[in-house]
Amino acid sequence: MRIRIGLSILLLIMVLAALPAGAKERRCIDWPKAMARILQDELPQGRSIMVQPFTDMTKQSGDEWLMLGLRDYLADLLKTSPDLRVLSGLTAVYRTDSTPPDYIIKGRFQHVEDSLRVFVLLLDGKTGGIVNQYPAKFPYPENKAFFTMIADIATQIMKQADVRPNKRLFKAVRNATASTRCYESYSKGRQALETYQVKKAEVAAIWFSDAKRTDYRSPLGYQGMVDLYTFLGFYHKQRREPFLSYYQKAEQELTSMDKLAKPAPMLIHRKKAKVTKKRRPKKIELENRFLKSNVAFSEGMRAAQQGLWTEAQAALKLSVEEVSQDAITWYHLARIESKMGNTGAAR
Repeated sequence: MRIRIGLSILLLIMVLAALPAGAKERRCIDWPKAMARILQDELPQGRSIMVQPFTDMTKQSGDEWLMLGLRDYLADLLKTSPDLRVLSGLTAVYRTDSTPPDYIIKGRFQHVEDSLRVFVLLLDGKTGGIVNQYPAKFPYPENKAFFTMIADIATQIMKQADVRPNKRLFKAVRNATASTRCYESYSKGRQALETYQVKKAEVAAIWFSDAKRTDYRSPLGYQGMVDLYTFLGFYHKQRREPFLSYYQKAEQELTSMDKLAKPAPMLIHRKKAKVTKKRRPKKIELENRFLKSNVAFSEGMRAAQQGLWTEAQAALKLSVEEVSQDAITWYHLARIESKMGNTGAAR
């Protein structure tokens, strides 16, 4: 059975390689679904909660972004709990688990004069009954209360679910910016990116760049550009097209963020340098799975070119551990295993 499955995978890779570039994308890869699976792999086990888009009760022009923006901000705050499996956006649409979530969040908002009223309902995922409700009202736009009051609601929801956040990550999300204009641009960029259509990449880049201009000290715009470039790198790699420049651009965005923005531990981790007479430069460890996978992939390919099969094998295994959906890396790993005489592993 395992041999048949292995041969099927190898045949799929051979067919994928033989197809024209356009046919590969149309016939083989449903990008929103594929990215949803990658995102789901990152979710922890534990109590599950589904966050749905918010309903616009007043429908004022310019408020459309809040329907997904409020959902995403609340979901990002909830994701800081290591014991809460948060389903939102694509991970809610392409769920792999057919059992109902433990909780469902529904929300609505009203924009009345210079204030925003937000109502959040926490429902039992199995019965649909109301567990709790959380109202909030704050000045809008351009008021930090937008972030602090939604963060307070997230804290109450986690308390109701009997889970706790990672305080460092929660603080990073809550304090990423004090500007609703910055977050609006970031949210619009994210909404364009998360269609995972290459034709919308330029739109996403425009909005992420605007987020950086609006608040260059916020990590949000940089984070958006990293997510955009790593997706483009992965996309072009699967199509056997030049892709390394996109990963390089993502690393450049991380470097800029480290120099200009406030700390963003969701993307980077700073190691504390030992106290010496001469100050040492800060060392940044990549936390983005695509970037880590690409580093290992590049090391594996360099080793393969030198005929260092054992080193190449180890590096490519690390690469697919980070992004197991990377068919091209699996293909090269199979070739290395074959070179080493490991026929079973190659299959």
